[in-house]
Amino acid sequence: MEKRVREQICTVFYNEKSLFYEPLIGIWELAAIPVLKENILHQNYSLQKILRENNIKHIPLTDDYQFTNVNSIEDFNQLL
Repeated sequence: MEKRVREQICTVFYNEKSLFYEPLIGIWELAAIPVLKENILHQNYSLQKILRENNIKHIPLTDDYQFTNVNSIEDFNQLL
């Protein structure tokens, strides 16, 4: 919360290893609504692309372990 920048459409974590944003773990400002609507009208549904092309605040991840994607028992067991 303390790194939030209200003047930008979103404050979001960025994984510098994978070069991907974590768009679902972020603060989206009301100013993002017209940007998102415009992208939907043009059938651009990629949050990664929207974040790359707009004024956002990204916070580099210091430990990407916290954002590991776990979709199966095997994935979970690898973390242990």
